Amino acid sequence: ELERILKKIKEIVFPTIPQALEEYFEEDNPEKCKISLQNKINDLNEEKNQLKGEMNNINEQRFTLRQYLIKNEKIIHNFFQMQKNIKKQELDVKVNKKATNLIDQVNREIWDMQMPHIEGYIREFLPKITLGRYRTMNIKQPESKKLRRYEFKVFEETTESFIEKKFLSGGTQDQILLVVRVAFGMSLLPQSKGTYPKFLFLDEVFASSDSERRMEILNWLTKDLLSIFSQIIIISHQREIIEKIPNYYKLSQGKIIEKVIP
Repeated sequence: ELERILKKIKEIVFPTIPQALEEYFEEDNPEKCKISLQNKINDLNEEKNQLKGEMNNINEQRFTLRQYLIKNEKIIHNFFQMQKNIKKQELDVKVNKKATNLIDQVNREIWDMQMPHIEGYIREFLPKITLGRYRTMNIKQPESKKLRRYEFKVFEETTESFIEKKFLSGGTQDQILLVVRVAFGMSLLPQSKGTYPKFLFLDEVFASSDSERRMEILNWLTKDLLSIFSQIIIISHQREIIEKIPNYYKLSQGKIIEKVIP
């Protein structure tokens, strides 16, 4: 019977130690093995609690986000609507840029087409308004489309050379720019058909000029331009100009307080 029992004992198959626990297992020191395994269990429990805390935080954030989306249910719709608006605005910007380039191109073509007429009027009017000091101008378009200002040079009789506009006095510059504006406007009038607007409207063209230049401008308006325009309307605060104009209205705070019509 004893032999049978011993045989049975030898036939017992002990479970295999898991590979993850082999480093903690010492067959000759089971107490130490127990302590090591308990420490491992404690570490795993601590990691588990930490992960559980993180999961709770994530769930709280999800809940808060869900509540925010419920409260602001239109936010997603508004987001996609804003995306559509941005794309539309980007398209509008491209269209506006193309339109601006086309307008600039047309403006340059009109300028080039009208330049001979403009220069003709400038040669006619400039000596009269400046008493012969300046007779003609050189007007050049800016090479870059980003620059909107044209380059002006005036031919001076005394030096027989072209002078840049920036070297002229303020009053002279205003005289010259007035001639340019009138010349450009007249070059666009369909005078050959006889149906062009026959009045000229001028606002404060005497403001920056001295007395001599004011008289030059006034003589030019009354002697030369009146043969082209049947009416010339002038707005001015200069008393000496008003005294030399036969017909005028005096206004104060938008009301006529004096009227002189012979």
